[in-house]
Amino acid sequence: MRATDAVRTPQRGVVMLIVVILVALLIIVALIVAYGAFNAQTSAQALGVKYRVLNSAEAGANLALNELAEDPTYPSGQCVSGTLNAKPYTGCVELNRLQNSWAYATDPETGAQVKVPANSAYIYGESSFQGGRKVYIEAIADPSPPLTLPGGVINSQNDVNDIAPEPISQDPLHPGDANVNANGNINVTGAAASTVQGSTTAVGSNQIPGGHSNGAAVMFPSLVEVQQAAQNAQSLGKSGTQVSGSSLSSGSGGALSGNVYVNGDIQLNKGTLTFSSGSNVYVNGNVCVSGSGVLANANQGQNVFVVSGVMAVTGSGNFNAAPGANSLLLVLGSDPTSFNPCGGGPFALDLEPTGTPSQIGTVYASAGSVFLGGSTTLTGAADGANVLIGGGPSSTFKYDSVQSQTTMTTGTLTYSAYNEY
Repeated sequence: MRATDAVRTPQRGVVMLIVVILVALLIIVALIVAYGAFNAQTSAQALGVKYRVLNSAEAGANLALNELAEDPTYPSGQCVSGTLNAKPYTGCVELNRLQNSWAYATDPETGAQVKVPANSAYIYGESSFQGGRKVYIEAIADPSPPLTLPGGVINSQNDVNDIAPEPISQDPLHPGDANVNANGNINVTGAAASTVQGSTTAVGSNQIPGGHSNGAAVMFPSLVEVQQAAQNAQSLGKSGTQVSGSSLSSGSGGALSGNVYVNGDIQLNKGTLTFSSGSNVYVNGNVCVSGSGVLANANQGQNVFVVSGVMAVTGSGNFNAAPGANSLLLVLGSDPTSFNPCGGGPFALDLEPTGTPSQIGTVYASAGSVFLGGSTTLTGAADGANVLIGGGPSSTFKYDSVQSQTTMTTGTLTYSAYNEY
């Protein structure tokens, strides 16, 4: 054997050992990388499941919130269910105190007592993955702040048309406060302009002597907010007394107490129909008061009377609101184009009484015109898409400054407290 062969043999053994060690290290590193990748994938999948379950529980809470917003009288302890991200959820109104004072509710997870403030609700959503640990979203829901209507005696989203020189009078307690505002023009189409005991301001042109043109616009609720307010009044009205319009149109009058929902037109040509001891009246139809009929909204405090169609008051009868109350008459109909179901003019709200003076609160035709006419004194405030002054010197429209505090309650809800676990 040559000497070189004897040297190479140990060297080859060392090289092979090094190769084996390197291969083993590479295998170990590969296993570590594979294990890390597996763990990362598993963690990512677990995190994805966690967030899908959490989102599903949140969907349950939001669905419960929506049920409560659609019906403020939604019963406590009632739940709804659904599926999001292939994860089933349940949403519950555990305790509804929207119309009541504070009370305690039971936390569904811990069993602890949770104080629910007055005029709020305690809701929760829950979800789990394949029957595992439940995830909860709990919240206290409060009504959104009410919307304040523009101040002043007359406000128009478009034009104020002064077609007869009717006195527009101030509140006796606040001289010079009978302000008239138009986000369009103030037009004088009659023989003379009305006398206004306050400022008159138009975003466009103003034809009343001494008035202001190119002024700032006044803010009105949006169409969506008006619809929300009307829906809220409808839900609360349905929670009270439900009657047909035909049963109230016999002419004999009558009295209804609490919240009221009227399905169908009211045709009142004699007698007095009184609503009292409630805060929401919803008429699913038109309201036509004529002859000697009187419609009296005797509800106190903040209250709303919604008419889904048009409304007219003519003849020796009247429409009255309670003195000192922040009563809102909200008329949703648009101006009739060919036929007025009340037989009046082409106005969504036609006020032309000839009887005794009356307090009307705040009247608002959100999609049509308000016509102020007749031959008596009406006290309150008027808002509309357009407002027409047409009573002439035999009538007066007087401002009631109390109406500057009249608001619209939309019934929408927000979270004031929120917890997830």
